[in-house]
Amino acid sequence: MRDKLPLVMFTLLAQAGVGLYLVAGCLGKAGLEDAVLRWTLALTAAGMAISLLHLGSPLGAYRALGNLKSSWLSREIACLGVFFTLVWSEWIFASAMGPAGRAAVGWLAFGAGALGLFSMAAVYAHTAIPAWSGWHTHNSFHSAAIVAGAALYSTVAITGGQAEQAMRGLLIVAAGTGLQLAGLAAYLPALAGGGAADRASARLLAACRPWLAIGQGLTIAGGFGLPLAIGLGAVQGEAMIYGAFLLTAAGQLIGRSLFYATGVHAMLERY
Repeated sequence: MRDKLPLVMFTLLAQAGVGLYLVAGCLGKAGLEDAVLRWTLALTAAGMAISLLHLGSPLGAYRALGNLKSSWLSREIACLGVFFTLVWSEWIFASAMGPAGRAAVGWLAFGAGALGLFSMAAVYAHTAIPAWSGWHTHNSFHSAAIVAGAALYSTVAITGGQAEQAMRGLLIVAAGTGLQLAGLAAYLPALAGGGAADRASARLLAACRPWLAIGQGLTIAGGFGLPLAIGLGAVQGEAMIYGAFLLTAAGQLIGRSLFYATGVHAMLERY
């Protein structure tokens, strides 16, 4: 599992960075623009840098761009690179661009980020590991970006004194959490009833049941419990929103680790 740790961190950090930018684009980043752009750049850059640790020759990473026509990995790298460049331009040259220029660059970055997320999920959905194939990986990755991005948006908003925007972010966190849990509920029976490799993945996941329960418990507490308590006025304060972010982040980390730890190659079906 240690060799997969760079991929765990890369996917989560990149999804959080892109997710934050997309959520801010939907909910608004007036008064929060500098913080949103800084966090987006920091998380995306950290994720891309960590991903190099998974390569045998990090200096040869540029070669992955040579197959854009047929490789989802090439498309993922290209889209994230374009996304990062556009967001960096939006941050550095904000005053020179003017409102119209910033809006145009923002829309381009939004599109590149969305395509990057889709490509990232497609890399795994088109592998020889049946447990990763199909809709579940897309649901898992996209919902993780929604949850992490919205939770981070809420922390940025409350730090900036925008409580109303923070609450809107928490509503998105709850929606993303619901999407993720519904997908998992449909995925587990399908995995257990699949082919040999699917069933092997199901057995591995069953062996990790305590970690699965902890991960989902943290996700539910941070994605449903605290947002509901804050919305009803049962708890108050910035610390509660920070707590929701930390709980959901921990839940996503455990879930993504299990994703990599339980993938079984399709070659198993031949035996």
